[in-house]
Amino acid sequence: MPACRFCLATYPREYFISGVGPKKDTCQRCGIKEGLIEESEATMLFDAGLASSRLTLLSRRWAPM
Repeated sequence: MPACRFCLATYPREYFISGVGPKKDTCQRCGIKEGLIEESEATMLFDAGLASSRLTLLSRRWAPM
């Protein structure tokens, strides 16, 4: 899975902006924050609650016992 060059998160390819130049390897969330795309153009955008719950799940999974 590719990683976003801004937030370094790994997502499947469909969560990334297609394009070359500054859009290459940028997830849709970071694309909106950086002004590369509009929110209406983002097809698969996580809301803040889902993103934080995913981060919590991964941190609990990989935290040392």
